[in-house]
Amino acid sequence: MLIIASIRIEPIDNVLVSITNGDWEKAQHLAIALSDDVSGALQLKNMINDKLKEAQEFDDLLNFFSLR
Repeated sequence: MLIIASIRIEPIDNVLVSITNGDWEKAQHLAIALSDDVSGALQLKNMINDKLKEAQEFDDLLNFFSLR
């Protein structure tokens, strides 16, 4: 008899996969659904938001220099 185990992927795992794939916007979207009670979720959300803010600031800087 073959027994197949069902693997349940937790929402935080999907966030981590998105980060690993470099898709920070998807990670941010998925992280919204995470409860802050989940261990490390708040820190993960802060890291994602900080990374996206940094990317936006860099994009703004590039735009500033391209307009000169």
